[in-house]
Amino acid sequence: MSTIVSAKRSRLAALAARSMQTAVAKPQLAIRNVIARAVKEPASGRQYVLLKIETDGGLAGWGETAATSDAATTVARLATFRSLVGKDALASQLIAEVVPGQR
Repeated sequence: MSTIVSAKRSRLAALAARSMQTAVAKPQLAIRNVIARAVKEPASGRQYVLLKIETDGGLAGWGETAATSDAATTVARLATFRSLVGKDALASQLIAEVVPGQR
């Protein structure tokens, strides 16, 4: 019985080690640049921040998030967006953790 348990534990340890290696590896599609632009709707006056995320592979994607009226908060959020550079563009859960208010 203990031989079976030992074999299972060593297989699990090998799987865990392999998954840790892939987690530390270079991102599949790294974010190269993040551009944030503040925009305001002419009719309603609502403000947004449009994000353009560019990858090493040449792909680009657009998204939006709410803007704030406080300049200091907006600057802090832009710094948060720039912290995405180098991260994996395919890791949407990780990006959602970095970008506030996005889930």
